[in-house]
Amino acid sequence: MISGWLGVLVDSVLISQPKGDSLGMGIWLVLPLLTACIIILFSRVSWRDLGFRPNFKGNMKWYLASVLIFPVVTAIVLLIGAATNWIDLSAFNLKSFIFAFLSALLINFIIDIFEETAWRGYLTSQLVKLNLSALSYI
Repeated sequence: MISGWLGVLVDSVLISQPKGDSLGMGIWLVLPLLTACIIILFSRVSWRDLGFRPNFKGNMKWYLASVLIFPVVTAIVLLIGAATNWIDLSAFNLKSFIFAFLSALLINFIIDIFEETAWRGYLTSQLVKLNLSALSYI
């Protein structure tokens, strides 16, 4: 929680930054994972608790769904937009589109590694060890 407010503080001091790509956003993104790594270094918590281990056994359909949902939803939005004339695809360049699409996918993948490792990987594993009810995680 403090990382978000620290990011807001940094952004309020450093005014001339691009919106959404500020140093404060970087602090908010990186600090929780860095904090989890520091806690692991100085405690008896295992590095396995960061959640880097994929669990393919019995979950392949969910991994496949997670890989396909982004391109499928993008294609559906483009098709609906073109069919309703909300989107003009006359100057559509497939090569540029694929480059932009893969760039956005890569950037989101990197961002999600920081976010999900800290919150779902480390924090969730620690809450499970406390034997709390599922409603306590919300």
